[in-house]
Amino acid sequence: MPVLLSPFVRNIVVWNPLMHGIEWFRLGLYGQYPTFLLDRSYLAYFAPIVLLIGIVFERAMIGSEGPAGQ
Repeated sequence: MPVLLSPFVRNIVVWNPLMHGIEWFRLGLYGQYPTFLLDRSYLAYFAPIVLLIGIVFERAMIGSEGPAGQ
């Protein structure tokens, strides 16, 4: 639980979007779960941007290989 970490480590972990996803999942399971570090907007903006970057890189790699079988 990131809330129990030291402030130094907590400030580093809060940049990890996976932590926000896990915190949001915990909030869904346990309605009274303390969510002091959860930032839904950070996760909502980060995920589509990384997905778009991944699709662009994937398309660039497929385009550089040329047609299949050559």
